Amino acid sequence: MKYWKYILTVMVVIGTFGTPVALATDAPAEQAKPVTDNVSQLIQIKDDASISGPAKDEKELEARLNIIKNVLKLSTDEITKLQDRLEKLPKFDDESQEKILKTEYQKSLGSFSFYYTDMSEKLADVKTNDDAKALAEELKNYRDVTYNPEIKKIANFTILFYAADIVKTGKTRLNKISGDISRLEKLGYLKTGIFADKLKEAQTLLDDADKYQQEAAAIILTPATPEPIKAEDVTQEDIITQQMGGAADKTKAIEEPKDPGDLTSKSLQNVKNTYGIFLQIGKDLKKYLGLK
Repeated sequence: MKYWKYILTVMVVIGTFGTPVALATDAPAEQAKPVTDNVSQLIQIKDDASISGPAKDEKELEARLNIIKNVLKLSTDEITKLQDRLEKLPKFDDESQEKILKTEYQKSLGSFSFYYTDMSEKLADVKTNDDAKALAEELKNYRDVTYNPEIKKIANFTILFYAADIVKTGKTRLNKISGDISRLEKLGYLKTGIFADKLKEAQTLLDDADKYQQEAAAIILTPATPEPIKAEDVTQEDIITQQMGGAADKTKAIEEPKDPGDLTSKSLQNVKNTYGIFLQIGKDLKKYLGLK
């Protein structure tokens, strides 16, 4: 059925709400529910054999317009939230890379906001199902080519500083717990070293979280540029191998950079696991000290 192509197009249009922006929004799946409900409604209309002709066209158009309206709302809400998160970031030095990127991303979000406002105005002029399909396709292309790649960068940028604060707080918490346990050991309330393994595990998790966060920062704040391959690095054997359709083993391979969003996710997961250890230490402390 041809309408499935349109429905799939719409689902791709809203697909960004499962990207790293999910970490920067409250409930992406719940926010996208009106769109998925509208899609279900369109399917039911297309399958309804009890209506046909102009009446069916009118119901289909209404469903399509509702889908696009909700997609536009999701987009503008997403932009507003990211604009707010950029505003709440720490104050950066004027010449710093952080300030440069923040300014660049603010301009991008302003451009995106203007685009979706323009799309909302175009929507008012849509009178046919073909026009609705064309507008949905235009939105999809814009998101795929222009919007999604930049939004991912902006989301990673804003989450970076949140993650740094979370790691810092985790380290402060670990130092406090370690100090309290040490004092209780010296006073004879606890057997020496009874929490050594758990504290060591927590320290390792936080050290790795810090490492992931710094790796993410290095990628986000100083984007890598591939080094050009020098002529002297390529031998005649390499050239012949390439001409024969094979791989040139001796040429310098450009290593694909790590995804900063994945690194930040790992960092936050490590901190979450660390707090699980803190919780267990608290329970064990109560037991060893005879507290309820």
